[in-house]
Amino acid sequence: MRPPPFTPSSANPSNNSRLSPHPLLTFTSTLLTILLVVVLLTPSPTSAHGYLLHPPSRAAGPATLSACGKPITDAILRDNTSHIEGLPELSLQSNSGFDPALCNLWLCRGLQFGDNRAAGQVQAWRPGQVVGVKVKITIPHDGSANVSVVDARENRVVGEMLRYWGQGYANEREFFEGSAARNQTEFNVTVPEDLGGRCARAGDCVLQWWWYGKGARQTYESCVDFVVVPDAGGGGVDAHPEEHFWWRRWFGSTVTQPILTESRHMSNLDTVPPTYDHRYWKTRDPVRSPIDKSVIARLVLGWVTTGESLVLYVFFAVFASSFWVARVSRTTPTSPSLINF
Repeated sequence: MRPPPFTPSSANPSNNSRLSPHPLLTFTSTLLTILLVVVLLTPSPTSAHGYLLHPPSRAAGPATLSACGKPITDAILRDNTSHIEGLPELSLQSNSGFDPALCNLWLCRGLQFGDNRAAGQVQAWRPGQVVGVKVKITIPHDGSANVSVVDARENRVVGEMLRYWGQGYANEREFFEGSAARNQTEFNVTVPEDLGGRCARAGDCVLQWWWYGKGARQTYESCVDFVVVPDAGGGGVDAHPEEHFWWRRWFGSTVTQPILTESRHMSNLDTVPPTYDHRYWKTRDPVRSPIDKSVIARLVLGWVTTGESLVLYVFFAVFASSFWVARVSRTTPTSPSLINF
């Protein structure tokens, strides 16, 4: 009588019934997980765009809270690069505290002179003085921009624009390729010599950086408070030409030279202090240039922003497709050979 078939233990279906996931499914799952983690752990695309980094610009404080209300002030404190179009709806909230007579959102995003005065950041410049300017852009939107002297009482540009980019400013492709023109974020302006007494009193004039992203339909503004002092008065000195600023590029550079500016700020609105004490004196550029996790996160956010979340949809589609392929291509264990004695 022939003995019953013998099945080797290594081929026992109970010991080897689980199959490894399909390689395509594993790869796609890992890629999708990384993307979702980066997106979830970084600010939303609408919460980072750009602002004037130097000279120091207006920031939200008690005066802004009193004029614009808590919702708007909190929004700006959370994100100093927020666009203007997202703020008016906050003023409609119940008990928002918004005062339209005091808070003009289309002038410096509503940020108040009183906060800048309290921080001692009113600049004192001479007619004809060259002022170094640095803009920080974190998420680009192709559009136009200008830098101008604005009469803060009338919200009107005084004279000619000091800098103007009619098109192609902060172009998305150039930004992420690292080929954007350097003079979009690092440049000089010259204090007009024909202002007369228009900007002699602190709070009357601002140097305003204005940027409109035409695709996103979003406006960004950042303002520097300044006064013009007579040339003989020894006003603020910020006359290093552009090539003398050791500012690092946004990507790829490892230069660590300090920014040496000598711009004077006003500690008293009635008189120019005899000595300067500028907060940027002998300090390093606060913008970090090495390619690291934060840069990668910004790249991902840029793709999501410019593609209107198309990237996420594509990855979900790839994930679903790979899952289906893995299911179809999954093979069943081959029946073990029978060993006859």
